[in-house]
Amino acid sequence: MWKLKSDNEPASLKQRWQKVRRRALIHTALIALGLGFGFYFLGSSQIALLERQAFGLKSHLFAIWHQEAFKAARDKIVLVTLDENTLKSDLFKEKVTSPLPRRYHARVIRELKRLGARGIVFDLAFDEATTDDVPLIEAARDFKRIVWATYWQPETADLRAKMVFPIPALAKIGLCGHPRIPNSSDSFEDEAHPNTDRMEVFVPTERGPLAALSVQAARLITKEPAKLEESAGILKLGTRRLSLDENGEFRIIFSAAPKEGFPFIPYEEVWNGVQNNVALSDGTLFKDRIVFIGDTSELNKDIGYTPNGRMSGVEIHAHALATLLQNNLVHDARPSFNGALVILMVIGFWVITLLVPMRFYLPTVGVSVLAFTAFNLWVFLADSLNIALVAPAASALLISLLVLSERGWTTEGESRRLNTVLDQYVSPQVAQSGAPRGEVTLVFTDIEGSSAMSEKFGAAFERARDAHFELLREAAKKWNGFEVETAGDSLFVVFADSADAVRFAVSGQLALKNHRWPSFLREQHGDDKKWSGGDLPVRMGIHTGRPFIRLDRNRLTYRGPATNRASRVMGAGHGGQILLSQTAREKVGESLKADSQFAGVWYLKRGEYQFKGIGQESLWEACHADIFDPPPRPLRDEIVGSLQNSENPVTLDD
Repeated sequence: MWKLKSDNEPASLKQRWQKVRRRALIHTALIALGLGFGFYFLGSSQIALLERQAFGLKSHLFAIWHQEAFKAARDKIVLVTLDENTLKSDLFKEKVTSPLPRRYHARVIRELKRLGARGIVFDLAFDEATTDDVPLIEAARDFKRIVWATYWQPETADLRAKMVFPIPALAKIGLCGHPRIPNSSDSFEDEAHPNTDRMEVFVPTERGPLAALSVQAARLITKEPAKLEESAGILKLGTRRLSLDENGEFRIIFSAAPKEGFPFIPYEEVWNGVQNNVALSDGTLFKDRIVFIGDTSELNKDIGYTPNGRMSGVEIHAHALATLLQNNLVHDARPSFNGALVILMVIGFWVITLLVPMRFYLPTVGVSVLAFTAFNLWVFLADSLNIALVAPAASALLISLLVLSERGWTTEGESRRLNTVLDQYVSPQVAQSGAPRGEVTLVFTDIEGSSAMSEKFGAAFERARDAHFELLREAAKKWNGFEVETAGDSLFVVFADSADAVRFAVSGQLALKNHRWPSFLREQHGDDKKWSGGDLPVRMGIHTGRPFIRLDRNRLTYRGPATNRASRVMGAGHGGQILLSQTAREKVGESLKADSQFAGVWYLKRGEYQFKGIGQESLWEACHADIFDPPPRPLRDEIVGSLQNSENPVTLDD
């Protein structure tokens, strides 16, 4: 590997620092952008709509999770409804119009009292005096456990300030409650906005704070003291303590689909007397239950869009009462908590996207989003805490995409830079496929006698050595070699194909032979030159095996017995020779015969040899007429024969 000169190191460190600082600034800006959008999402009306829709889904799960409590609460409620069919019913003995005469309501109150109803909640207006008031007042005074609805004047600027109460005679009997539903859509025709999902416990009026219909109804159905207080976000119903949000509201859990959660009894059937209705004749349907009486007709337009679909106002109030009675109110997390959650999600997904390998990005992000969703649901179901889901998830995915884009842009730049560098040393095939792995062919090259020449010729020999490296690297690049390292004047190259390794060795020797070397090299060897491979004596050794591949200081290394044997094979030869181990010879076979450029290569068996520390090896020499003429010289001057024909074989040292 190339090593930077010491005088270049400060500049390199400076460049690295500038690069790190630049990326740090970019990521700081991305995090700030993600947080900015996260907090924008928390206040965005569109995200708020998605949050409400998510709450609707969570409400379904909450109702299933606590289904026994909700069923017990719904079993205490019955709805008596007036619709278009009520005015057309044949049960009435006279033709009636809307609103119904108040003597009809008096008759219904007496009938419900007879059937054992615990309380009655009228979601109807009784704010104007009529000639039928006396029967209604007498029936109400006889029953007493009644809640009357109040209404506000819609033409006033402050809808809550001018609350319209029932006539004084009725207001003094029972309780009054407001039917106001906050966050309802401005247009009841807008089905895209299921905003009816909460109830305001108190509204200010000229007579003081007024509780909701459902809260007043809860006071009727509970056997606990009817003491109602609001303090520190707590609704106290007798001994019950129910948490409210910061606006003094509670979330309505719609635990059933429209018209499926409660019994719906037509008003006219109760007026006519349930004894005439076989299904209602036993009277158990109303016993100890709260009865809501309200108009469900389309003409009245008392319709709200809930997470479960379109519901009449009276049914919404019934669900609000059921939510109170199941004694486990859902409350929203504080804005500061949701803000902290956005920060944690943004930073967490920034770390994930920055550190996780690209191939694991999608699974990791997917699992992380699912884990956050599961945590969100668990908190909702177990602790009745509704924390933001859409805003944290949206901001987390946004920062993840931003960092992923930056990372891809940076990776692309690094890839282009690396490809530019690799293009100088390796073939496009190696640059694309990466370093060879598994069984590979390892090639070592070395200049024989380099130490003596370096001592004698100094800088001139260093220039020759650099030229020799350049020639060999060109050959390695041409034949898909992967340069592992250089040490002194030795080059270590790895090939995925053993035939490419032989092609590299032959091409390299030919390039060395044909290169115009400085005259001092020729003069150095003179007539005593023992090789015909050119003026620079380079020996090469080839072996095929499975080395141990490790990453050392950001550099791949090939170590182990296979590497050691390849190095020993190279060391057995002289300049101009290409030696192969038995394994390499078997792997390359006759594959070069079909290659016209290397069809002239043949292999000469050099015999069996014993290498110190690694054992026996059968050596072959790759020969080519353009490199030298046979007979080849002995492998080492001190070797006099092969292992088979020498009684005392010579061991090749390091």
